[in-house]
Amino acid sequence: MESKGFKIGDCARDMMGQKAFTTLIEPVEIRLVRPTVAELGFKKGAITRNVWKRAKDLGLKRCPAEVGPHLRLADVDQTNGEWYWIGMVPITDADGCPNMFRVGHGVDGRWLNGFGARPDYLWAPGGSIVFVAAGK
Repeated sequence: MESKGFKIGDCARDMMGQKAFTTLIEPVEIRLVRPTVAELGFKKGAITRNVWKRAKDLGLKRCPAEVGPHLRLADVDQTNGEWYWIGMVPITDADGCPNMFRVGHGVDGRWLNGFGARPDYLWAPGGSIVFVAAGK
């Protein structure tokens, strides 16, 4: 990833080193969707546990953790200032904090970061989260 000019945050690097971070042996095609928290029905935002419940009620599934690094590599034309999260089972880092991957393009480059995924974290309505689409 770094050899292609992408940056990896310390938290993301830590997450990829944990036993909970696994990759599939054989590639599998999945269809992804990226709704905002508002599009999930939370016009004023929502806490993580409610976002997960709504996504599940809509038939969306959490992504395999490896989707984060794959999307970072694939999204080479990501708009500057755009960030999105990977809706996944959190990976606990070395400090005991649950995290999800976050893919973004900031003024200092294109990043794969980790982001705290506490059950009580309040998501802004405009935050977008990647899920596996219903039926896949």
